[in-house]
Amino acid sequence: MHSSRSRFAARLNSGVRTHIMQLGDRIKSARERACLSQAELASQSGITQQSLSNLERGKSRSLNGDALLQMARALGCSPDWLVYGDGASSSDSAALREDEQLLLSIFRGLGREEKRLVVRLLRGLTAASES
Repeated sequence: MHSSRSRFAARLNSGVRTHIMQLGDRIKSARERACLSQAELASQSGITQQSLSNLERGKSRSLNGDALLQMARALGCSPDWLVYGDGASSSDSAALREDEQLLLSIFRGLGREEKRLVVRLLRGLTAASES
């Protein structure tokens, strides 16, 4: 994984400045699809909310590779898509069954605390079914 990080960092360093407006647009679009606030995504990415706001508005000219990898993971998309528009923009929801899509849709509409409760409930159900 370290070598892929190095290659990604090299590509990021060589091209992110020419794609800054598209980067901001893609981050905002993916964040809204994931039903995350700027504060939530910034926290999950290891950056400040102000930095994220500047990225989304095209005002920022830098983002470190580790933060971008964390951001892509939080958004469920590839880092290449965020920076360059290449690759998958999001998890392949077409591969989800109808009931899975319904659950995901409902889950995305929940607040942060409600999401935590659902995750705990699901983990409890999973543990009970494995017994």
